[in-house]
This record gives sequence, structure tokens and C-alpha cells, in this order.
Amino acid sequence: MTYSKVSENSQLLNNLIGNALLDDDLAYVENYLPILDSITAADISAFAKKYLDLNKASLSVVHPENLEDTSIMANYQNANKKFDVRLSQMTPSANVNTVSFKGRLEDKMMDLSKVKQYKLANNMEIVLNPNKSDISTSEIVLQTTQPADVKPAVPAILSVILNEGSKDKNYDAFYKDVYKAGMSLKFDADFQSVSANVTSLASDTGMAIDLIKEVFEQPRFSEKSFNYAKELVREAVSNIDASASEIASNALFPNLTEFATKEQVLASIDEITMDDVKSFFNYIKQNAMAKGVFTAPFEKNPNLENAVVSKLSAGLGDFKEFSTEHFKSFAPVAQNQVLTKAQQRNQADIIQAYKFKTNYNPKDHAVFTLLNTILGGGPSSRLFEDLREKQKLAYRVESNIDFVGDTGVVSLGIKTTTDNPSENIQQYDNVKKSLDGFKNHIEKMKNELVTPQELEAAKLMIKTKLLNSIETSDSQTAVLNSSKDSLNGIATVNDSLKLIDEVSAQDIQNAAKYIFSGNSITSILASRKTLDNMNLPETV
Repeated sequence: MTYSKVSENSQLLNNLIGNALLDDDLAYVENYLPILDSITAADISAFAKKYLDLNKASLSVVHPENLEDTSIMANYQNANKKFDVRLSQMTPSANVNTVSFKGRLEDKMMDLSKVKQYKLANNMEIVLNPNKSDISTSEIVLQTTQPADVKPAVPAILSVILNEGSKDKNYDAFYKDVYKAGMSLKFDADFQSVSANVTSLASDTGMAIDLIKEVFEQPRFSEKSFNYAKELVREAVSNIDASASEIASNALFPNLTEFATKEQVLASIDEITMDDVKSFFNYIKQNAMAKGVFTAPFEKNPNLENAVVSKLSAGLGDFKEFSTEHFKSFAPVAQNQVLTKAQQRNQADIIQAYKFKTNYNPKDHAVFTLLNTILGGGPSSRLFEDLREKQKLAYRVESNIDFVGDTGVVSLGIKTTTDNPSENIQQYDNVKKSLDGFKNHIEKMKNELVTPQELEAAKLMIKTKLLNSIETSDSQTAVLNSSKDSLNGIATVNDSLKLIDEVSAQDIQNAAKYIFSGNSITSILASRKTLDNMNLPETV
């Protein structure tokens, strides 16, 4: 975190000054930059030697439960011969419950045997996922197949209004009950849906559903809420930094207002009327499918299941049949495009994006995810190891994969210093070096098989992420909610864990040839001097 960022952010600045006051050292704030400039490599080395001593550290390791204590200690001593001998005298306490991390993948998967699914008379589909706590996490979503064709800022304005209370209760009256019950309740809206997310005591789940229904049935469409929402959205959008990603997204999906530029969103705010917001909300409700996911202690509370079902069966109207169909958004990029925007900045922000059509086949998506991980999805990826570690072009370089309707997008991104007058740096050729690096690694993915080591490391990384995503009640609720939109339904994560192991190096090469066969859109946000002096590769 840079000092300039702290000084521009009131919360971070308060935190910095507050900590200095607690330490009785306000001079630290005044002298922060001189202190930072004075630090040498020798200072860092001395700090590491003084404080990073493993013989003075507490170290815990989780082992498979079938290993004997003697085997664990023998392996540890063999790997750490110089470690403090006192460890060999330590034995586990008989009163301590050992942590189990079993080796079989099936034992780590989400237990779906007790998860219940219902289709209600109003066509809402719900998932009841039992946990062992006293906390309930719930998500209710009303979503359409086709995104609404509305002015860019309309969903954001509706999102604010939904959080302002209901028709008969202003913010204070509505949230008095929420806060009194210790709930966390949040509403949201995008171009295809309105949603509610709540965390509460299990005993308050029924109350939470009633509050959500109250807002979904009659939001607070008052002039005061509307005007407040417009100004809040205007402020939030105004504070968004320009980015190459925004430029590329707008070019990739020119017919979707969801990807309007910052300038387009701001321009739309003054044109939006209350009727625009109401019409959008009615469009969602009249064309929506509905789903609800509840993670709660259903086994400890036998009446909770009936309460959820009965409350969701009435009051919200009827919905469309639930479908996993994705709207048609794909249109090939006709030719390679380079889009530039000048902004006074030290670094060139570069994005190169490729579109491809997808049918959401689960095996294909496992392949796409692994391809992205190996290409630029982490600190062991090819882009990171080459453009950052080897060529020193940037601190951060990565690739990402996203899906919009029936379109997939793989984007390669980097922020590389090109024009820093304060340090007398003019490295305009870093733009070309970055794009050359992108091209080289794309061609390598297309023409060579990834190594077994790369493939296994990527598989382990993705499986770890998937397993981490189902550890807590709220994350399980989020996963089950998103899984309802996939072909494998609530079994998506468990099936993905198995499918990942089936992916071969040949699968990844085939996917690379498919994804990178089309034209690309390259967006560059940089200083005017950089744009005037950069030398782009001929093939961009």
C-alpha cells in the first residue's frame, strides 16, 4: 500500500494516525517518507536475521490422521536435522482432538447427501443445506435469461433503492428490526437480476425472509430515495479509476450497456427517471426465474424447513420455469483492434482479450480454468515467471477468464512503467516487450504441450481453491447459488474436482488453439508520450 494512497483515503489516514497515537509517536507520520527512503538492503537483512528465526517460532503442521506419531517425528527430524532437539521430546496430549485432513478426494467434497431441493408451486427452486451452527445464511435471487436493455446506471440506482427500506418503512424503521436481530442484510441488482443476501440466527430465518419479501414486493420508490441513489451512484462512478479493462470490455460487448464506459454511465444518470427504474424492476419481476439457497441447522430445528418452504410459497407471485440457458452474446471480433486512451500516468495499463463461444460444458470449463491458471493465473504461471520475474517488466502481470452469456473471454493484462519523469524513466519499449511476451506465450500454449509439472501444479491450485470455497456456511451458500445456473446443478463443485483430474496436456493445447484462433482486442491506457513513442508489434 503506497503512502499516497493512504494520504488520499480518510479511513486509511485515520488508521495511520490512530496507530501512531497509540504508539505515542506522531513523528512516525511526519517522517514516514524520509524513513522509507532511508531503508537499505542491509537494514532488511538485519531485520530478517533478528526476527525471522525458526528456532524461536511456533510451527504447526497438519498430517494425515493414519500416520503414527513416531513416523511423523522421524520424517520431521530427517528433514530438519538442525532444528531444536527439544521437539523430539514432545508428545501429543491425549486430551487434544487431532485435526483430520484425509487423503481421499471424496472425503473433502461437499456432502450433498443431506441437501434437499424443492420446486415450489410458484416455480421458485430452493436448496436447503444443513449446517451444524446456529447461524443461517440465505440468498434469494430473481433472475432473467436476457439482460435488460436499460440506461447504464439504472441497475446501480435500483440497487441503492432496494437497500433503503420498503414502501411503508424508511431506512431507519426498516433496519431497526434488522440490527436489533443482529442480521446482515444486503440487496443488489444487476442487468439480469435482483437479489438478497442475509446472515442471521437460525431462529430469525423466517423474519429474514419476510423482510426480503417486503422489499421485493414494494421497494421504497420515493423521490427522496431516488435522488439519494442517483447522487450516491454518481459519486461512486466518479471515483472509479480509468482502466484498460473497461476500454476492452466496452469494445468486446458494444451492444451490452452493462459494459458502458465510465463516461457513458455518468452521462446516463441525469437522463434516468423514476419510471425508468420502476420499469426495470418490473421487467425483472415479470420475466424472472427464482431460486433460494439456505444454509442453516435444519437437523437441529425440525420446524425450520417447513417455515422456509411455506414463507417462500406465497406472496412473491409466480415465476418462469427455471432454466440453465445462457443468453446469446457471442459475436466474433472482425479484426485485430488496438484501442488507446491518453492519461497522465507512470505505467501503461495493457489488456489483450480474446473472445470464444462456449456452451458451458463442464469438462470444457475445467480445461479453460487450467489453461488460464498455467498461462497467467498465479505466481507460478508463465506470464508471471517471464514478464515479471525474468524480464522485470512489471510487479503484476496476469491472465483472467470470464463468461458473459454464451461468450468466454480470456484477457492478458499488465501494468508496466513507461514514463516516470520524477525518476527520469522513459521506457516506452516496455509496451512492445509486454505485447511480444503475450504473443510468445499464446503461441507456446498453442504449439507445445504444457509440462506434467505445470499441469499437476495447476490442478492442485484449482482444487485447493474449490475446496476453500466450500469450507464455511456463507461460502457454501454462495457456491450452491451459482451452481444452480450450471448444467450439473448443486453437484458442480464436486464434479469439477473430479473433472480436473481428467484434463490432459492435449486438452489444454486444443483449448488454446480454439480460444486464440480469433482476433484480439488490445487496449492501452498510458501517458501521451508513451502512446506517441511506443512501437507496437506488427501482428497486434
